[in-house]
Amino acid sequence: NAKGSVKAGAVQHYIEQELEVHLSIVEAEKSLEELMEYRAFITEQLEELRHRTDDEANRKKIAELEDDLALRKAQISDLQQKILTADQENKSRTQWDNIQSMLEAKVALKCLFELLVDAKRELQNQSEKGYQARYEEIKEAHD
Repeated sequence: NAKGSVKAGAVQHYIEQELEVHLSIVEAEKSLEELMEYRAFITEQLEELRHRTDDEANRKKIAELEDDLALRKAQISDLQQKILTADQENKSRTQWDNIQSMLEAKVALKCLFELLVDAKRELQNQSEKGYQARYEEIKEAHD
């Protein structure tokens, strides 16, 4: 019936939206990890430079790294706050309370399955492209 079809569409949209929220959080956490690693690298570089001779080029490089470090710290702080906020909002929602019938549950599962298959297919395509590019690179090197 038309009402069931409309409700199924709403459930599918809801599932896709929820998945996007979760994936955004995962991506933000990965970016945060990379920023923190970069911050550690900059800090290490600064320590090395501070133990070297005190010349103009060294002072200039230290100033550049300190500016970069301040920027990374601000980005990390901002990203940590955004992740925390998104995580709290995510936990406060009663996500699955919107699914109230067996039909809606089936639609949700079907939608999740299709999204998973699409993601797996895309990942496989990317992997194959990487292998193909590597093959071409090796082939060119030996020709």
